[in-house]
Amino acid sequence: MSSSSEPSPSRPDASRPPAPLGRPPVGLLAWRLVVVAAILGAGWFGVRAIMAGKKAPAQAVLVARVPTVEVVTCAPQTETIILYGHGTVETATRTAIRPQVGGRVLELHERLEPGEIIERGEVLVRLDAEDYVLSRDVNQAGRGRLQAEIALLNTETKTTAARLELAQQSTALSEAEFKRLQVLLTEEQIGTRSSVDRAEHAVVQDRERMAQLQQSLAAIPHRIAALEAELAQLERRVAVDELALARCTIKAPFSGRVERVAVEANDVVQIGATLLSLADDSDLEIAVSLNARDVNEWMRFRPETDSSAPAGWFGLIEEVPATVAWLEGDADAAWPGTVARVKQFDDRSRMVTVVIRPGAASGTAAYPLIPGMFCAVEIRGKQIPGAYRIPRAALNESDRVFIVVDNVLKSRHVHVAREIGEELIVDDGLAPGDQVVVSRLRAPADGLAVRIRQRDGQRVALPPTDPVSDVHDEAKPDPAM
Repeated sequence: MSSSSEPSPSRPDASRPPAPLGRPPVGLLAWRLVVVAAILGAGWFGVRAIMAGKKAPAQAVLVARVPTVEVVTCAPQTETIILYGHGTVETATRTAIRPQVGGRVLELHERLEPGEIIERGEVLVRLDAEDYVLSRDVNQAGRGRLQAEIALLNTETKTTAARLELAQQSTALSEAEFKRLQVLLTEEQIGTRSSVDRAEHAVVQDRERMAQLQQSLAAIPHRIAALEAELAQLERRVAVDELALARCTIKAPFSGRVERVAVEANDVVQIGATLLSLADDSDLEIAVSLNARDVNEWMRFRPETDSSAPAGWFGLIEEVPATVAWLEGDADAAWPGTVARVKQFDDRSRMVTVVIRPGAASGTAAYPLIPGMFCAVEIRGKQIPGAYRIPRAALNESDRVFIVVDNVLKSRHVHVAREIGEELIVDDGLAPGDQVVVSRLRAPADGLAVRIRQRDGQRVALPPTDPVSDVHDEAKPDPAM
């Protein structure tokens, strides 16, 4: 057995460095170069052969594409600006029936139900008037008593005046007798002092009686005046009672429709309590809210120099025509109307409320306007002479439109006075006969050649041009549009 420290003869010694690699022979290198050159040459000859057998492509013909655009031809006309609004039909004349006296309800109208039509003057409610009848009778009796007392004082005045006249005559006689007896006694010593004293006493009595009659006669007018004042007071009380009696019978102030009833027979009602309400459906109005700016710009107002009306919107508005249509009614049913007044201005919403008075129905409407109908209202405003109406699609974001001049696009800046649905009213920037483009183009620009087609779909003949590939048919739209 060999020792483990001796190296194995079949394995190289790991500590010995490896032998260096030998260079390939020169012949092998030359052979490799020849093979590479042969491959490259075969590839080059193959490419040349392929290129020589390929045919030249057909020459492409460039086609000029001219987009087709729809246009509308401008024609000036006088445009009337229409202000649009909505409102609910309301009754202009409406009243709540309230009693002016209290009492028990004795009688009601036989047709006192909501919706019934009651003619003017018909009795709606009758109240118990017994208390007012008794009060009137008492006051009338007192009035008769005072009238009798005044008549008695008038008679007393005549009697006292006659008595006063007699007293004056008696006083004059007694004074004359007193003077006669006094002269006889003092000058001729005829008669006695006692007879003179008696004559003087008679004069004093006659004068006293005459003064009393004068005082009584002077006091009678004051007594009559006091009685007449009391009589006037009683007459007013009688008049009040008569008025209360009349107010116990409540009649319809106008022909109208019963809206609401809040009373029944035998109810005891108080003064001012609402018994029922009446509405006159022949007197209607519609309150329409409009933008304040539109009202200021387009509504018709009288000049402020007009002295017959106060200044401001509320007094200067003109009674211009309007048209009313029920939104849920027939399409051709309409009512003419008139702008009556400006009702109010809301400073929060900047809305102006105007009142429209509708007239008789026109068209084929088989029904009248009644309160509660929600209606569309058109108000005829100011007019714009020489304006043009174009579709909204013709205007771009910079307030410009394109027109076609000699089959070339040109841009125009326009001023839009009013927008009406999908149409615009232009008052500046266009001229009669301008052909305004209404088609949407992908990249419109001044100078772009186009062919035109009228709005009604009829194509306009074009002059001869270079070969054109027209791809603007009904099935395949122009990619430039």
